[in-house]
Amino acid sequence: MSFGAKVRQYRKRSDMKQYTLAERVGLTRSHLVEIEGDVVGPPKEKTIVRIIEELHLSQEEADDLIKEAFYTKAGVLRSRIEATLANSR
Repeated sequence: MSFGAKVRQYRKRSDMKQYTLAERVGLTRSHLVEIEGDVVGPPKEKTIVRIIEELHLSQEEADDLIKEAFYTKAGVLRSRIEATLANSR
């Protein structure tokens, strides 16, 4: 499950509206919608920490969310590097 899908799952489990979570963690509702829809990648680290705190995630859930954020960011970086290499050849 993607980072955005996990955030959505945990938010819904907490019975929290998108605008409520967005406001509490310092995002706009539209940015949270993009995160949950995997239109954009995970937010900055401090925002991920706020999401974890606001959704009262367990240590295991927090670790899983952080791991997914890392994999997503690493995948984006890998794609950018591969594109750059392909264009330079």
